[in-house]
Amino acid sequence: MRYAPELQVYWIERSPALAYLGGFHAFPGGRVGPEDSEVAVAGVDDPAEARKRAAAARELFEEIGVLLAKPGAGAASPGFPEGERRLELRADVLDGSLDFAAMLAGYGLEVDGEAMIAAGRWISPPFTPRGFDTVFYLVQWPGGEEPRVVPGELSRGEWVEPAEAMARWRRGEVLLATPSKVGMAELARAEDKLGAVAKALMSSPESQGGDVERVEVTPGVVMVPLPSTTIPPATHTNAYVVGEGECLLIDPGADDPAALDQLSTLLERLGQEGRRVVAIAVTHHHRDHHAGAAEMRRRLGVPLLAHPLLAKEIEADRALVEGEVIELAGGDQAGDQPGDRPWRVRALFTPGHTRDSVTFHEEDRGVLLVGDLVSGLSTVVIDPPDGDLAAYMSSLARLAELPARVLFPGHGPPTGGVRQRLLALIEHRRERERRVIDALNAAGRARIDDLLPVVYSDVPEAQWKWARRSLLAHLLGLEGRAVAKRDGEGESAVWSAV
Repeated sequence: MRYAPELQVYWIERSPALAYLGGFHAFPGGRVGPEDSEVAVAGVDDPAEARKRAAAARELFEEIGVLLAKPGAGAASPGFPEGERRLELRADVLDGSLDFAAMLAGYGLEVDGEAMIAAGRWISPPFTPRGFDTVFYLVQWPGGEEPRVVPGELSRGEWVEPAEAMARWRRGEVLLATPSKVGMAELARAEDKLGAVAKALMSSPESQGGDVERVEVTPGVVMVPLPSTTIPPATHTNAYVVGEGECLLIDPGADDPAALDQLSTLLERLGQEGRRVVAIAVTHHHRDHHAGAAEMRRRLGVPLLAHPLLAKEIEADRALVEGEVIELAGGDQAGDQPGDRPWRVRALFTPGHTRDSVTFHEEDRGVLLVGDLVSGLSTVVIDPPDGDLAAYMSSLARLAELPARVLFPGHGPPTGGVRQRLLALIEHRRERERRVIDALNAAGRARIDDLLPVVYSDVPEAQWKWARRSLLAHLLGLEGRAVAKRDGEGESAVWSAV
């Protein structure tokens, strides 16, 4: 951060092509690596803390070219290069041809550990089993060369006043993960003194390692990961509260009363902000997406909506209609602020993962809620006969043509770069199909169990139970296009190329 003369923060935009939080704005940073324990850090005695600050300094240098270092004790530093030479050094550190610790030592420098002020610790909500445990530091820009992003993992970077950053978020122009959103909001309220700024960043329970109850990366979509009986690596299913006045609750899939109590508590708090659930909808028939729907309908006294193939099974109040728009009133009727506008959520029938899969799309805000059509954790299982690969590919292609800024999956974190993400999934399936065809041509005639280790050699054997179902889906798709044929039925069928 810097004062110019008002408080400004340097933020970066992650490339839309990244699978994790692609297209999101964030603060520079990254993971602690084993090499960080070799970096000399001035002013920090604790080895674990020194390693974290070394990682922070390395990531700061790699991502935006700012070097937070000072001459080591007794060293006569020749000064650190600027301009093109600095860019060359960054590139060498990034590609691993130059070790960050060795680079510093070559210039007689140590990381300036005292320049980093502790600014909180965030532990991720359980939308991903891998999760993250992240510490933040407040750092004043040391001056000299301006921060600069080299396009690649990052798209761009800029100085921004925190109040302007939050205004852009409220207008739906940027996506922010919860630590970044809360951090920016606190910075916008902070006093000018550096200590007060750091204190503001640590003012919430979540920023001190507490549970993150509310995930709202874009205004009007609150993600609530609930523990569910689902397929690993997932452990939770994402429920969503959509809207800024009247709201739609999507996929309350928990069957644990305590989890539903947690959801009810959050809905009560949202109610204090003027948000009220007026209907519940589910994306498909898998139990981890609707197990709590009947109970939440009872608690809230609102109708339950589902695909026509599912409505009778779960005793829904009404079947959805392809293309229908569920209109949700905004926060008030003035219409002067983004939250005042109604939400017009369109139900799209997107079969493939299941016959009754529904995607919900809000065009004005570029929001897609896709259930299990896309996973933020792993490849989606296509399990015939309910799963149909040709239908799945068509559904992905249909969604790729929609105006969308952020995609919310049934499992795992949301992502920006929606079109790139969907097209990449289509290409992934096409590449797998090419492997199936090559394996058939090489084998001549083969059963599924013969093809499985060849086609899915890049997948851990522990996941082959599900891979064989997707392999069957590929073979059935090829059969439907007269590219493959089979002799026999069921698991013992012998497949060959046409």
